[in-house]
Amino acid sequence: MRHNLHIRSNFTCFPYKIQTRQSLNVNAIDTRYDFANAALQLVDEGGIDVGNIWFSDEAYFNLDGFVNKQNWPIWGTENPHAGRPEQKRGLVQS
Repeated sequence: MRHNLHIRSNFTCFPYKIQTRQSLNVNAIDTRYDFANAALQLVDEGGIDVGNIWFSDEAYFNLDGFVNKQNWPIWGTENPHAGRPEQKRGLVQS
């Protein structure tokens, strides 16, 4: 708890939890891929200081891609509104 309070007060950041949404279409995936490459280029050129990126807490990943998102907050001054596709869980009827 003290760790959360320290980040909130000293860096004016708030925790956001991962939420699952619908899957992305091909155009959205291409756009995100282009954005990631542009961000990597900024890192290489010194436009983004990777020393200022914080990763906190922990997450558990299953082999089927499920993530325990209860222990995986995203810290930021703005809500990132990020998402990733997830398969439905439950019984399959044939």
